[in-house]
Amino acid sequence: MTAVELDKRAIGALAETLPALAVVQGDMLRVDWAELARRAEGAERLSVMSNPPYHLTAELLLMLVLNAQHVGSAVLTLQKEAVERLLSPAGCKQYTPLGVLYALFARTEVLFELPPTAFSPAPKVTSTCIRIEFGSAERPVEPRLPPASARGVHRVARAAFSERRKMLRQSLKTLLAGLPPSADGCMLSVPERFAQLRAE
Repeated sequence: MTAVELDKRAIGALAETLPALAVVQGDMLRVDWAELARRAEGAERLSVMSNPPYHLTAELLLMLVLNAQHVGSAVLTLQKEAVERLLSPAGCKQYTPLGVLYALFARTEVLFELPPTAFSPAPKVTSTCIRIEFGSAERPVEPRLPPASARGVHRVARAAFSERRKMLRQSLKTLLAGLPPSADGCMLSVPERFAQLRAE
C-alpha cells in the first residue's frame, strides 16, 4: 500500500503510525501514476482511496479518468452536489463534460452519504462516498470505450460544452452529423453519440 501525501507533518505521523506503509511526498494531481503502478506488487492497475479537498474534486476526477490505464478503481468521499453533477443524465442542466467522460469510461456507484457531523471540524455540506470502476481495453465498461480514448473524448466534450446554448452543428458539424438542428451540448446522449468516437 502506498500513500501520496503533500504535507510533511502528515508524512511523519504516517511513518510512526503505519511503519509498513510506503509514503510518496507529492501532489496527487501531479503524481506519476505509471510509476506508482509499476511499484505495486501483484496488481495490474491501482486501487485509489481518497478524501480530497472538495475544491479539487473536478481536477481529481479528471486526472483519474485520464489515467484509467493505470487506475482500476477508486473509492472517493466528495461533496454531495459534486456527485449529483457527475451522475446527471443528458438533458439535465447539471450535465457536464466530466459526466460525459464518466458515463463512457467508468461505472460509478453511490455507497453512502455522510452528514457534516461525521467530520471534525464539521463542514457545511453533506458528503457522499462513491466507488468508481474504470474499464480497460480488454474489459471496457459496456457499452463504453477503452481508456486510450479518454483524452480525445475530453477535448470534444469541452468543445461541445464551451458555449452551452451554441448549436453543436456549428462547431462539430462533421463529427455529429444527423443531430437535430437545435441540439446543444446538454442534450448530447452519451451512448448514442460520444461512444462513436475513437482516439486519434
